[in-house]
Amino acid sequence: MPARAFITGITGMVGSHLADFLLAHTDWDVVGLSRWRSPMENIEHLFPRINGRDRITLVQGIARGEKMDLILQKAIITNEGSASVLKKAVGRDWKGKLSTVFYVVAIIVSPWAPWLSQGLYVAVALVWLVPDRRIEHALRRTQT
Repeated sequence: MPARAFITGITGMVGSHLADFLLAHTDWDVVGLSRWRSPMENIEHLFPRINGRDRITLVQGIARGEKMDLILQKAIITNEGSASVLKKAVGRDWKGKLSTVFYVVAIIVSPWAPWLSQGLYVAVALVWLVPDRRIEHALRRTQT
């Protein structure tokens, strides 16, 4: 059974290009999430494949709540349980928690210290530019 990719915002520029890439270069099935009022111009060329159920499905809805990567992490950890390799790799998720704290502080201080607010946004971006190898290391440990 081929892998399945879930693309939020498939009607946007990045989402539509990702769908094109996956359909052209992999055997993966693609499920795309689109809001009910999203313009469809970026995926019009995929309509024959969507209607023919050729490895692509389009669903409509609104993704609310947490960032999708966190929902995915929580879904995998819930499915695999507390002994999950992902749970051990993510640990206490200091990057995610630190980012949330920085964002909240940046929003609060922005009326009085916009330079500090902008600095915190830049700090969060820089933290996420550093590759996070925790999952890769945890997988290597379980495979040896």
